[in-house]
Amino acid sequence: MAAKKRAKRIKQIQKDKIKYPLYKESINRLLYWTTILVLAVCNFLISVLIVPLLLVVNRPAVYITIGALGFFFGFVFNLLISKVGHLETRHHVFAAVFIPLVSVINIFILVTLTNRISSILKMGLEVNSLLIAVIYVGAFMLPYLYYSNKLRHDKKATFK
Repeated sequence: MAAKKRAKRIKQIQKDKIKYPLYKESINRLLYWTTILVLAVCNFLISVLIVPLLLVVNRPAVYITIGALGFFFGFVFNLLISKVGHLETRHHVFAAVFIPLVSVINIFILVTLTNRISSILKMGLEVNSLLIAVIYVGAFMLPYLYYSNKLRHDKKATFK
């Protein structure tokens, strides 16, 4: 009787070993898409938080703050995307294009809105929307580009 249970248990373990990679891959896909969604929402929230900053702070401080925010969230983005397993190149390319594109659109719209608010309130603080978006996305992409370049360099070094 014990031998039959043991044989049945061994067969179940072997079946589970076959199923586990598929389960792990589906969980990683869910994690990937959740990460993309969370990062898009966070980029929108950052864009909303930038509005009062643009109304109050002078230009050089705004550029530095925008760059620092972009770099920080780029680091978080890179950390989350690089830790998800079973991702193909197309997943990385999609993430590397989608998140910065959403960021540029959000920041561009909200900086333009901030400039209109500034002109209505006659504050005189006009900021270039495109420059702010480029600074944010450039700083956002730096950690990802560094990681991608380092990963490529490490792969070349292992094949030599």
